[in-house]
Amino acid sequence: MTDSPRPRPFRIGITQDDQRDLQNRLQRARLPDEQEGVAWEQGTSKAYLQDLLAYWCGGYDWPKQEAWLNSHFRQFKLRVGEIDLHYVHHPCDNPDAIPLLMIHGWPGSFMDYHKLIPKLQQKGSLRRSYHIVVPSLPGYGFSSAPSRPGFGAAEIASTLNRLMLALGYNHYVAQGGDWGTLISFLLGTRHSDHCKAIHTLARAFPKLRHPWHVAQLLNHRLPILNKMPITLTQSELKGLNKLDQLQRHEYGYRHIQGTKPQTLGYGLSDSPIVSPLLSSPLLSSPLLSSPLLSSPLLSSPLLSSPLLSSPLLSSPLLSSPLLSSEACHSAGTCPLTSFAINMLLYQLMTNLTCLTHCVTYIKLIASLTILCCKHTHAAEVP
Repeated sequence: MTDSPRPRPFRIGITQDDQRDLQNRLQRARLPDEQEGVAWEQGTSKAYLQDLLAYWCGGYDWPKQEAWLNSHFRQFKLRVGEIDLHYVHHPCDNPDAIPLLMIHGWPGSFMDYHKLIPKLQQKGSLRRSYHIVVPSLPGYGFSSAPSRPGFGAAEIASTLNRLMLALGYNHYVAQGGDWGTLISFLLGTRHSDHCKAIHTLARAFPKLRHPWHVAQLLNHRLPILNKMPITLTQSELKGLNKLDQLQRHEYGYRHIQGTKPQTLGYGLSDSPIVSPLLSSPLLSSPLLSSPLLSSPLLSSPLLSSPLLSSPLLSSPLLSSPLLSSEACHSAGTCPLTSFAINMLLYQLMTNLTCLTHCVTYIKLIASLTILCCKHTHAAEVP
């Protein structure tokens, strides 16, 4: 499908019939029982949800918010391939202004930047000028959803690059958080002819080919070593252990979204109370994914990050029997050192030209051997 030739001005306009239907559904909502004393341990607190419903039905003024959105943001739609893309566009009258693409994450929207946009537009002698573009990701808010499987982050990056080119920005910079981090990274690596710089709200992705990244990963993942600050500081280990707890107890939504999104979609489409609790990027109904149907749950740190689903964290290398603490202990070798030796051999066998990595692994093996010998000696001293 080809791109549409011109952007179309867009205004949010939820019909009265849809608003009445929403109110009726909220008023007829039936909530499940809740065990005593569980609070948030088994999911959303019933008391909290009852308060949210009361406000949603009686205190929330959607027409007022809709008018505010339409008056504060210059909104457009543009057909880019198969996606009818919604976006906010605030060009600057300075011809030397920098085109800035700002990308939200899950379960956000262009509203994530509603406080930042006016600040970037402020004029001053020491301020840079920006042409601001904030799209709604495919399937979010007022952008249409992909009609086929396999439309992932790389396809979204390509779509946003085509948007910027269609707006006349042959060179631009990108900023993103959450999923926007991954999409910005892909823009900077796969579309570097046009995307000249990126800024993200998350750390860079670890790489198996980078020895220090591997060492840090194993310092965190392997038994015993995850208590010892070797390639990570004690503070970093503590933070990563908290992240492990988070992944074990607060990531149930990711499993169902990643495996059976259609099943979840039936509940999201039928019951509006599901929407603020677990927004689905696969649905594009304006009522269900409205940026103004917000809740503290939606800005909770328990929400997802592309870093947490990095393939590095589930690499077969990390579950290799060669890396087990028992095998390494019986061989008298630190597990991290053993892995570094294996990686050195792998580099020598598969990429003889990568001498820099081989030298780095040799240095790492030597350093870890010394550290482990000191640790073993200290443990044996009565």
